[in-house]
Amino acid sequence: MAKEWTRNISDQTSVELEVNLPELFPGQQVPDSPELREAIGQEVIDIIRERTQDKEKSWTGRNFRDYSTEYVDSIDFKAYNKSKDEPNLTQSGDMLGLMTTLDSKDPGTIKIGWTDTLQSEKAHGHITGHVGVVRDFFGLNNDEIKRIKEKFKDELPSAPEGERAVTPQERSQGFLEGKVSIGQSSVSQIIDLFFGEES
Repeated sequence: MAKEWTRNISDQTSVELEVNLPELFPGQQVPDSPELREAIGQEVIDIIRERTQDKEKSWTGRNFRDYSTEYVDSIDFKAYNKSKDEPNLTQSGDMLGLMTTLDSKDPGTIKIGWTDTLQSEKAHGHITGHVGVVRDFFGLNNDEIKRIKEKFKDELPSAPEGERAVTPQERSQGFLEGKVSIGQSSVSQIIDLFFGEES
């Protein structure tokens, strides 16, 4: 699995994809910007929806397996006017439609998932195949990662040459451990670190 993202699917009511911003943008400073995180998170969601609904493929590039005969013959299938040749995980549209960015305490991480436990359970079923066949839509491939990097690369400043970008959380930890002194940071910067207001 790519280092830029990981996911937690151990609990079917809390399925989450975590995007690691310092890994996604190595060598660039990742600002503590809720607006930027929301924009990148929405891009991740758009990519997953587009691939799942339009291309009918998993994040690994595999075509989704066809629907079972039982499902094609079901009342639900007919009620939603689905096509047996288009396994795009869209019946009512709620599962993909309600995928959203979730709160993350780490400013270097974006979480994608569901606040609606029913949709989370449906996603878990598709990802793991525990209620049918595996149709693993919940992830990002290398081309999709490149697309995100290309779209947002100019919105992040470069780190000083030879240095790795440091997250606000790492700077806070450095101060607590005595690695950053008052002389290196103004009092207002230190206050902002602890209240999450650093830009």
